[in-house]
Amino acid sequence: MAQAGPQGPVPQQTAPVQAGSSGAFFVWLWDSFRHPSRRYATQTWWAIIPLVFNAFLMALTVYMWQSKAVSATVDMGNGFLNGLTGGSAYTPQITSPGVSVSELFKSWILFAALLYILVLICFMGRRMFGERVAFAALHTEIAQKTMPMVALNLASFLFALIGSGLVILSAALFMTGGSFRLTMPSAIVAQGVNSRKLDKTWMWIFVMLIGGLILGVFFAIFAVAGVVGAVSSAL
Repeated sequence: MAQAGPQGPVPQQTAPVQAGSSGAFFVWLWDSFRHPSRRYATQTWWAIIPLVFNAFLMALTVYMWQSKAVSATVDMGNGFLNGLTGGSAYTPQITSPGVSVSELFKSWILFAALLYILVLICFMGRRMFGERVAFAALHTEIAQKTMPMVALNLASFLFALIGSGLVILSAALFMTGGSFRLTMPSAIVAQGVNSRKLDKTWMWIFVMLIGGLILGVFFAIFAVAGVVGAVSSAL
């Protein structure tokens, strides 16, 4: 943890990762997974990869849930029909095309947008505190602190892929990771240095209210879009 000085928190020592060297990106990924709170010399685009990959794992997990749910529903329907007809060879069978791959990409876009809205809320909050933090530096800091979530999301996906009773465990891990991500802005903003006249706690409450409003609007837009899409498909 950084030690507080007279002028605010003292930056942590930068770890010796050469941003331009061969394979440095993969070294940074591994080092930031083991030590997410350290500071590293990085290139700006590096932070995009773990955030987008986390979003992809989340989307892939939801896609597997959807596929398993559709398959289970079809099996139950066919079992019910077989029970009514005594398993006759003439019993009609329910078929399903499965879940479209487009649903995977829609979920990927949704989760990536959510993660970057959380990044922007963190940036907005620190700026509202009056802190002159650079977006690139905060972007990298948040990407590193979400690195442990890669393991959690990967485990959630693997359990969803296996299916059966492990789907419940997959959902539990997924919700745990989701709780971490949604509470992340609270912690990131609280670490900022407040230079406003208003007390820091009141500033933090104000930022959290604005952030909650932004997230509420985001989820409302996607909920409405989902309803409209479902109605359009049914017509």
